[in-house]
Amino acid sequence: ANGDPDYHLAKQWYKKAATTLPEALVALGFIDETVDDNYPKALKAYEDATVKGNALGTYNLGLMYLYGKGTPVDYQKARDFFAEAANQGVHEAMNQLGAMYFYGLGQERNTQQALEWYKKAAEIGSASALYQLGLLSETGVITQIDFNDALKYYQQSADKGNEKAMLALARMYHYGLGVDKDQKMSANIYQKLADRQ
Repeated sequence: ANGDPDYHLAKQWYKKAATTLPEALVALGFIDETVDDNYPKALKAYEDATVKGNALGTYNLGLMYLYGKGTPVDYQKARDFFAEAANQGVHEAMNQLGAMYFYGLGQERNTQQALEWYKKAAEIGSASALYQLGLLSETGVITQIDFNDALKYYQQSADKGNEKAMLALARMYHYGLGVDKDQKMSANIYQKLADRQ
C-alpha cells in the first residue's frame, strides 16, 4: 500500500550498513522480528550485534530468551543478557531485571534486588521504573506503604508521558490517597489521557 514504510528497501540499506554498524544489525533484527516474524533471523542479528558490543542488541537478545522467540525460553540467559545491557546503561534492561527478580523468573524471588534495579533505572529517568516504584510504594508490596512517595513517583513518570502512571495519579486524586481528594484534578488527568488517544 502507498504510504507504508518500504521495509524491503530499509532491509537492503541496513544489510549494507550492518557490515560496519552494530546499530544496523539491531534495526535489521527488529524488522526480522516485528515485520517478518522471522525469529531465528532476528535472533542471529541480535547475537551478531551483541558480539560487537551493542547494548541494545544485547537487551533485545535477552527479550528473545525471555519470551522464547526463535529459541526456547531460557530465563538464565535472559537475565545474563539483561545484566550485561543494564551495566551498559540500558534502562529497559534494568526494568526487566527488576521484574525477573520481583516475579522470581529463573531464580528465587528477590524483592530487594528487584527494588534495587527499579531504583537504578529510575535514577536515569526510566518512566516505567518510576511507575513501578510508585506502585510498590502505594501497595506496600516490598516497602512500607507510602502514598507520598507513590504520588511523587507517579508524577515523575506521568511527566514523562507514562499512561499507567497518569491513571494511577488520577486514582490517587480521586480517592485522596496522599493528597486531598480532588475530583477536578482526577477528571483533568482522564481528559489528558483521552486527548492522547
